[in-house]
Amino acid sequence: MLATIHQLAFFATAWAAAQIPRGHRSVVERALIYGGALVSVIGFAHLALGSTRVFGFYVPANGAPMHGYFSSFVNNNTLASFLAMSTLVALGRASESLDVGPRGRHLTAAALSAAGVFFSASRGGQIALAAGVGAFAALTFLPGDD
Repeated sequence: MLATIHQLAFFATAWAAAQIPRGHRSVVERALIYGGALVSVIGFAHLALGSTRVFGFYVPANGAPMHGYFSSFVNNNTLASFLAMSTLVALGRASESLDVGPRGRHLTAAALSAAGVFFSASRGGQIALAAGVGAFAALTFLPGDD
């Protein structure tokens, strides 16, 4: 039941984001970019501090202590999928930016999120990120019909 609610929440979020007018979609993009970077930093803080609980106090419903790299997402596969999406959105924004400041911030956020994907130890997330970056590179840098 909880998984169904979780998936419905993802759908509702995607639907709400799709309803935002085109000129205001950069708000959603920035939320994904910097949200992913923040989630990744939280994971690195848990790792550095040796925490076994989310934010130092939350124990997952199954009662098992967390260890290694984990963040506000209890499931590492969910964490990796969010961070992979965040990485690709950040790369897209960085490639469009003409100013060095925003480009640097987006590339830093992409690097943090990508590192989080690999530290999550989610093989599916790592493969998805590699495929996404490959597709991004092909679509961005290969000669086209421009």
